[in-house]
This record gives sequence, structure tokens and C-alpha cells, in this order.
Amino acid sequence: MASRYTTPLNFHGVTVSAATKYAQIAATFGASAGVFALFFFGEVPRVRNDILRQLPFFDQYFDRTIAPEDNPF
Repeated sequence: MASRYTTPLNFHGVTVSAATKYAQIAATFGASAGVFALFFFGEVPRVRNDILRQLPFFDQYFDRTIAPEDNPF
């Protein structure tokens, strides 16, 4: 006679639903850490010019050119 109850699939005690929940939390923390790192290092010229100025609507915001009348040279 077959058992009425089935055990959920697991890997070392972690079920599929728990793994999905953990992955969603980890992805949220990873995305927020990535956004923080971009804006934390936003004043580094290489990051600002190569990454942040490529995003739409941010190219003028991160433009740090000096106006010709303010340039002493």
C-alpha cells in the first residue's frame, strides 16, 4: 500500500520553496549593494564616465566639465 503523504523535494534539508525565498532575499540585497557601490564610487572619474554617464537621463547630471570662462588656463 502506497503512503498518503509525500515529502517535498529537498537538498540537505532545504526545500524548493525555502531556496526560492532565500534566493529572492539574496537578489534584493545584491541589487541594493550594487546600486550603493555605483553611487558610492560615482565620483571616481572612470566609474562616472564609463558607467554612470551611459545611463539615460544621468549623462547631464554626471557631466563635470568646466565652463570655458571658469577655466584659468
